[in-house]
Amino acid sequence: MSEENKDQEPDHIKDLRAKAERSTQAEAELAAAKRELAFTKAGVNTDSKPAQALLNSYAGDLTTEAIKAEAAEWGLTGQGSSAPPTDGEPPVQNYDPTSPEAQHQALQDQEAHGNPAPTPPPPTKTTYEDAFEQYAASRKDGMPRRDAEVEAVARVISGGAQGDAGARFDPAEWMQKAMAAGHGGNVAR
Repeated sequence: MSEENKDQEPDHIKDLRAKAERSTQAEAELAAAKRELAFTKAGVNTDSKPAQALLNSYAGDLTTEAIKAEAAEWGLTGQGSSAPPTDGEPPVQNYDPTSPEAQHQALQDQEAHGNPAPTPPPPTKTTYEDAFEQYAASRKDGMPRRDAEVEAVARVISGGAQGDAGARFDPAEWMQKAMAAGHGGNVAR
């Protein structure tokens, strides 16, 4: 179509032509991305110049095996790793499945596939919670208040002696919290 006729076209036709051009560009970009993904899956590091040349000139199937074979002919096998390729043995990876990152990824994978995330175990009770529960149970069973209090304090002391940091009294921490709450220090009398 000549330039004169393009200027006389209605706006909706111009929009359609522009969309068609953008669609053609998007299809080309998608094809290039799929091609690069296939090379990456085949283990070819597409950042190097020889790999870029192979990526741009390769005309074969985009299967992993075909790309690996062509990369081997170009001398691009084992790219991206510091160790030479082994004979059929998978490379050793430093992967810790117990790391927080791995556990987080496993949870995301489970949720992505429609599986609910596992419920974490309930938190353990602190020494204070245990002492308060025991105090309430003792009072309910008819134990005198004073005896229930002594028993609860004994539980807290025992927990502190066994290493429960929450059951230990730290005077410096107490003073800091008291000061932050506006207690202690220089008070006008």
